[in-house]
Amino acid sequence: MAEKYAKSLQGSISAQLRKAEFDQQSVAGSIQELHQLKEIAQKIGDNATAQKIQSMASAQIDMISTISPELGAAFRQFYNSLDRPEPEFVADAPEEE
Repeated sequence: MAEKYAKSLQGSISAQLRKAEFDQQSVAGSIQELHQLKEIAQKIGDNATAQKIQSMASAQIDMISTISPELGAAFRQFYNSLDRPEPEFVADAPEEE
């Protein structure tokens, strides 16, 4: 099921990229969803599906790079940043009077 949804996301990204002025935010959202699907597949031990989804995401980012190398690099950096853990929120200490 994850692979089928990933293919749907891939189709959505491809459709956006065919537009002269594609919606970068929409593409970023779809790429983020692909990453989430990959993580889910990895967590349940379906490494074959995780690898297929990784390949789909890479192919879409490669396609973006053919449109604009700079934009492709930015999307690749965004995708790779999703693997890094979120920094913990640390509240500022109250100011002393």
